[in-house]
Amino acid sequence: SVGMGALGVLKTMFAFYTVYGVDPNNADRLIAPDVRNQMMKYSRDGGRTWQPYPQLTNAVTDNAKFRFMVGDEPLASVIAFDPYDSCHIIVGTHQRGILRSTDGGTSWKVLKGSAGVTYPTSVYFPSKGRPIVSTYGRGLWKLLINRRDTDGKCAFVSRRPRPEVPELAAA
Repeated sequence: SVGMGALGVLKTMFAFYTVYGVDPNNADRLIAPDVRNQMMKYSRDGGRTWQPYPQLTNAVTDNAKFRFMVGDEPLASVIAFDPYDSCHIIVGTHQRGILRSTDGGTSWKVLKGSAGVTYPTSVYFPSKGRPIVSTYGRGLWKLLINRRDTDGKCAFVSRRPRPEVPELAAA
């Protein structure tokens, strides 16, 4: 593929997992950390070509306050598209907390109270209700966020953000 240096890997005691996200409603939409070039990237063509993703790189690193890598692993450890709303994407990080986009990846925010959700490994989206994040050795976390019923159609990494979906205060 053109534009991708090397995919990042999440290591656990049991296995190594390549870190990337694929929209289950459109397999051409991909997000992944490029560990060789130390930046997040996205693809609109199933991984044939990759584009730099500065808004997500800045969100993952808190505008370079954190390094892109923890040892030889990317700071982003899980990337998940909501299968019921492709405009809703979650990125979990080792130290930064949980990042959320409600506009197809155009803009990103850290979920309030998510800094304690370290080393996330996967995200489960039920058909209704709140997503659940699993962590490596640190339990399961229910994300206190609002999800809305939409057609799930929005531009992927567009220049115009959709109206923001409010989040709930952490319990």
